[in-house]
Amino acid sequence: MSSKPIITVFKNSPDEGAGLARDMRVRWALEEVSVPYDVRPVSLTDLKDPDYLALHPFGQIPVYWEGGLVLFESGAIVLHIAEHYPGLLPEDPDDRWRTITWMFAALNTVEPPIVDREVVEYFESDKPWQQERFAMVEERIRRRLDQLAAFLGDADWLHIDFSAADILMVHVLRRLEDTPILDDYPTLSAYIARARARPAYQRAFDAQLSIFTENQPTERPEPSQEQPASASASVFTQSFFHGTKADLKPGDHIVAGFPSNFLDAGNALSWSYFSATMDAAIWGAELAKGEGRERIYVVEPTGEIEDDPNLTDKKFPGNPSMSYRSREPLKIIAEVSNWQGHSPDQVRQMKDNLARLKADGQAEIID
Repeated sequence: MSSKPIITVFKNSPDEGAGLARDMRVRWALEEVSVPYDVRPVSLTDLKDPDYLALHPFGQIPVYWEGGLVLFESGAIVLHIAEHYPGLLPEDPDDRWRTITWMFAALNTVEPPIVDREVVEYFESDKPWQQERFAMVEERIRRRLDQLAAFLGDADWLHIDFSAADILMVHVLRRLEDTPILDDYPTLSAYIARARARPAYQRAFDAQLSIFTENQPTERPEPSQEQPASASASVFTQSFFHGTKADLKPGDHIVAGFPSNFLDAGNALSWSYFSATMDAAIWGAELAKGEGRERIYVVEPTGEIEDDPNLTDKKFPGNPSMSYRSREPLKIIAEVSNWQGHSPDQVRQMKDNLARLKADGQAEIID
């Protein structure tokens, strides 16, 4: 094992290189204290592996190795880095603990309502009480931002100098960059901008973007050309989706044993297919057979999963579409109602391509 710290990162981050995945916090902390590190890219399939779950029981990223020490939870990892390398915590004991207090505040007080907002927006848009709950959650967010902005005032950082607390707080606040909320908080917007201008932040951002870029089949923006943070990308991190025309409800299960939803394969399939990207699920819904409404569900695999060989081997080495399959049922968690489909021309072109494959005798599914 490398003598340098190692962190697990997404091979294909669902945030599409926006820097919202939680490995960004750890990368940034290590860059601030000038500690070289290695990364171990993992796929969503890897997160379900028993060996990985032995390291992180919740199957998430990042995991952090340093010598014989293995840690999970980004806040704990950043605290460990700050405790063991100078530069992210004050020397004075009292100031040190005040700074650590702000680390906990970022994760336990400020972040939860921000995540709740994303859940309400993307998972509860079809509920009759969605707007009322949305307003309540935004009120909670604004209450916290009012308090945070009042405390920060004219200061550059939360407590004395830049610290681990600012790393966590800024990363939490970045989840609001795709909303109009921060427009009402110039103090916090300036705070975020100061942090993002730091060379260590730029190095960390470039590093995580490069991993995503390397695993894409098409050209992506060069490092430092940051993309707008996407609320959908952040809330859907490590979620799975299935597109269909079947009318299902939370708690139902999608099971194998049915013919292909797209091609006249004839035989029943022994796998259920799903994706970790909304785009792939949208295609699934738009191309599905039947007369019902196009639907996208958030699903939870109940057993082992593997890369979909129909995409990873045939067309997209490395699984950039993050397409998977499982022999076990997929449990319906929620329906996603707020999504934008492809244009009619795009759908027609895709259907024409499928028809040509069928005519050429290539309309087969590796099952």
